[in-house]
Amino acid sequence: MPATVYVEFFRGVPLVMVIFWMWFIMPIVLKTSIPEFGVALTAFVVFEAAYLGEIVRAGIQSVARGQVEAATALGLSGSQGMRYVILPQALKNMIPSLVTQFIVLFKDNLARLDHRLHGI
Repeated sequence: MPATVYVEFFRGVPLVMVIFWMWFIMPIVLKTSIPEFGVALTAFVVFEAAYLGEIVRAGIQSVARGQVEAATALGLSGSQGMRYVILPQALKNMIPSLVTQFIVLFKDNLARLDHRLHGI
């Protein structure tokens, strides 16, 4: 339940809002100043973790139920079934979305760096 709330909340909030919160609210909460790099890094990590969590969840759910049952029938524990049966198949389904998400993150960071360097 907490993970679902986290993912749903941060996927519904624009990145600039998360950066704003980290810049203005977190220093008040922590009662200390945060360097600019720390603010940007924390905001990107918090924001992207929600998207990556959703990609992983969808990848795991994309594996057919029969595969889970087959792992159980082989006598594998839940964690063994996840490690040896479910995750290898899920990873294949996750790769396109993960690559896309990392490209978007990389482009966002380049755009912000370019704006900062050129004073835009």
